[in-house]
Amino acid sequence: MPVSRAHRVDGFTVVELLMVMFIAGVVLAGVMTLMSTVLQQGTGIIARTDASQRGRLTLDRMTQQLRSQVCVDLTHDSAKAGLAAADRNSVRFYADLTDGSTEPPAMRELIYEPANQRVVENVYPATSAIGAVPTTWSASPATSILISDVTAPAGQGMFTFYKYDSADADREATVEIPGTTPLSADSRYDVARIDVTMDVAPGGAQGASPPVTRLQDGIAVRNLSTGYPSNAKELQCG
Repeated sequence: MPVSRAHRVDGFTVVELLMVMFIAGVVLAGVMTLMSTVLQQGTGIIARTDASQRGRLTLDRMTQQLRSQVCVDLTHDSAKAGLAAADRNSVRFYADLTDGSTEPPAMRELIYEPANQRVVENVYPATSAIGAVPTTWSASPATSILISDVTAPAGQGMFTFYKYDSADADREATVEIPGTTPLSADSRYDVARIDVTMDVAPGGAQGASPPVTRLQDGIAVRNLSTGYPSNAKELQCG
């Protein structure tokens, strides 16, 4: 007896449903993996861009100040070189960021703090009148954080100092001055170039190994003599 149309049942078998679900799961997993990869790459690009922008702005500010070093009290018995103190993670120096007619040079300090992974700036304004000798500075600096989430290269420090190579016919500052301990007064007079190197992570970086961007710049210490240095103190302070 033929089966009537009312009794026929069309649909998928359990095996067919399982096959469809398996194929859909494979496709969905591939799509999710692709989306995750794209998002990670995009996040990495944004992080590196953030680190590069923050680091470059800070590095430009630091090198601008270091280029503005001046010797002070040149007519006084205790004339001071541009660098007042220096080691691998800090520099204290006299800098004139004005037109030279409104106020004496300020004493500035750039400090890398490894424990806090940041660079701090201290500015000691002059307390003496312009032209007064000796120049005096406030004991209470204005302090600001220039950048956070930053480290110095391992075993190197953030600041590297170089002096002229007397055997170099090109008269270039290529001889590194050890800076593991504070530079002596004589060594500070010898400094002809300062390199600044930092590894910058994205702001508020999370995780044990956030992506970092290494930035480096070097500045030539401004000298008042244009000849080859026969006496470092005379070269730096005239």
